[in-house]
Amino acid sequence: MLLLQNRLEGARRWRTVRVLKVCGAMHHRGEVAFTVLPGRGAVVLPMSRLHVAPSAPQARVTSGNSALDAMTEGRFRAGCSTLVSGATGTGKTSLASRFIAADAARGQQLLLLANEESREHLKRNSAGAGRDLTGVEQTGRLHIVARSPEVASLDNHLVQIQALVHSPRQARVAMTSLSALERLGPTQSYREFILALSAFLQQKGIVTIFTAALPSALGGTSINQGHVSALTGAIVLLRYVELASRIHRGIAVLELCGNGHDTRIREFTITDRGTHVGEPFSDITGILSGNAVTIAPTVTTPSLLRSWLARRLDR
Repeated sequence: MLLLQNRLEGARRWRTVRVLKVCGAMHHRGEVAFTVLPGRGAVVLPMSRLHVAPSAPQARVTSGNSALDAMTEGRFRAGCSTLVSGATGTGKTSLASRFIAADAARGQQLLLLANEESREHLKRNSAGAGRDLTGVEQTGRLHIVARSPEVASLDNHLVQIQALVHSPRQARVAMTSLSALERLGPTQSYREFILALSAFLQQKGIVTIFTAALPSALGGTSINQGHVSALTGAIVLLRYVELASRIHRGIAVLELCGNGHDTRIREFTITDRGTHVGEPFSDITGILSGNAVTIAPTVTTPSLLRSWLARRLDR
């Protein structure tokens, strides 16, 4: 016996199915979302019941940026997803563009999903940061899908992404502005969507990068940090840093599955030749909180130690 319902959550309507009775058999007792698609009929989406494969591939992959690879002390691992989080304009999409195109020369299939940018805007900005997505797309190896989040519900988004990831040579998937999908449903539905999508891509052994915007220019928090970060193997944080009345960008690796990593916050710059990871910020504290403050160097700083020794010798 099945119970089909239309549920209204906020301004969104959800179709759900519940199994009330199965003669002589055990069954799942909760509600499960389903959708109706042309040519396929009813598609059941047990999002909260998808499971990650017990053993993830251990192949190492590049991020597309050699300095970021060095920060990860061995690069990222296949089968793990990466969350790039930062305020608007910190370089999340530029980093994702380099990441998605890093396997282009190997003939792998690449998928770039843009939730809030048009194809033209995405390719123009990527070209300005030293990455020609148009050329990669023309080879047939890169598929760019740009659409507004509001064109579909969360369950339909999941089905459409699963349909796009069909090639056995699919190597990388990048989704920009994952945080834009927050507004499509309640927190629990959004969390289940992320859980199902992450599990599906990991089961396929696909290297994935998500970008998520923070609510304020100098930091802040988002529910993505609670729901997405718990399901990703690597977290890269981008921050604006105000120093001497000038705005800089900073980059830090907060987490990396199965690997050690550089815990220092480094300067991050974007030029027409690409994204660049520079030297660590020194004698500065409070960057992650959005309150960067220059501190007095300690006596262990090599330059101060040399000055102290010189003064001692002059005596």
